[in-house]
Amino acid sequence: MTAHLVIGEDERRELSEVKGTLEIRDGGEVVSPTGILIVEGDVLCDGDIVINAGLKTRRLKARDGTVVVEGNLEVDRYVRVRKGGLIVRGSLKAPEADVDERLEVEKDCDVNVLSVGGTVKVGGSLKASEVSIGGRLQVSGDVEAEEISVGGTVSIRGYARVSKIDVGGTLKVNKGDFSEISVGGSFRAEDNISFDSLKIGGVADFFKGCKGNYASVGGTFRSEESVEIEQIEVGGTIRVDGDLKGDEIEVGGTISVGGDMTFKSSIEVGGSVDVRGVVKAESIDIGGGIEAEKIECEVLDVSGSVEVSKIEAKQVFLGKNSRVSGTIIAEEVEVGEKSRVDSVYADTVTVCERARVRKVAGREVFVERGARIDKVEYVTRLEVEEGAIIREKEQISKLIKPSEAMSEKS
Repeated sequence: MTAHLVIGEDERRELSEVKGTLEIRDGGEVVSPTGILIVEGDVLCDGDIVINAGLKTRRLKARDGTVVVEGNLEVDRYVRVRKGGLIVRGSLKAPEADVDERLEVEKDCDVNVLSVGGTVKVGGSLKASEVSIGGRLQVSGDVEAEEISVGGTVSIRGYARVSKIDVGGTLKVNKGDFSEISVGGSFRAEDNISFDSLKIGGVADFFKGCKGNYASVGGTFRSEESVEIEQIEVGGTIRVDGDLKGDEIEVGGTISVGGDMTFKSSIEVGGSVDVRGVVKAESIDIGGGIEAEKIECEVLDVSGSVEVSKIEAKQVFLGKNSRVSGTIIAEEVEVGEKSRVDSVYADTVTVCERARVRKVAGREVFVERGARIDKVEYVTRLEVEEGAIIREKEQISKLIKPSEAMSEKS
């Protein structure tokens, strides 16, 4: 017959082993002369309980208080704490733990399925398959988990290796590898991280750069070092102090890059772009202005000011009132109405109404009424509408673009 041992309210008992079930009532305390209490059956706690030893048991069930284990806690089946909390001064190991309020583990926590309604604080490492927390998660060591869901905030100081993490508030990590990151508020990474998918509702801060396949940020994206993400969507602004590269990027606000900005497919920006180095992409569409050392692309469509040394593209479309400081080298260029441009070298050039260009060199040049050009060099065709002004024009036998001239000299 299985024994059932009861420790009454405020009773202190010395035990090292229980063959059956151990019941401890409010205020009860257990001390083990060996430093560990082994219970072959269940441990049942009602109220505030202190176990001044490590504990090994089949199941730990508690309610209406806090259970303190002054050592390691090892449970064969599960931990259940209703309307209360659990404090483990050592490590916790269990297949499953379900705590209504607070869980504190001073060392490592190894629980396959962990569910806590309030807060979780782990002084060592956390290893789990599924983690569900209503409030806050704080881990001082490493984290290895398949899935983490937290309603409030998460802080991980060690290395995180997590397949999927979903946080309602803020997430702060040191470094790690993630498959999916979803945060309703803000995200902060102290060291370099990698991910497959990143979705942040507010601000994302990276202090050592990052690498990923997809990132969506509702507010601001900031990184103090280089970033490589295949697909980027940002509702607000991006600031990267190093290089920024990927496949395609879409930003509603502005972009600031301290190095080069390279995307294999497209760059689409609602506001302005400020890049210290070279901007490269297949297509570039900018609603505001752009400042860079150089632009290289297939198609450039810009509506604001452009400050570069050179633009090399197949097609360049400048919107109304655009300003370009630098040389445009392309196959086709359209200078928008009322725009101002330094110099254009292209096979086909169209200068729209009331635009101003210092120099145009092209095979075919079309100038609309009210436009003004200081000098036009054309090979086969020059069409000028009434009211346009060209100060100097010359028909040439061959169009030599600046890049081609450099090649011939070398």
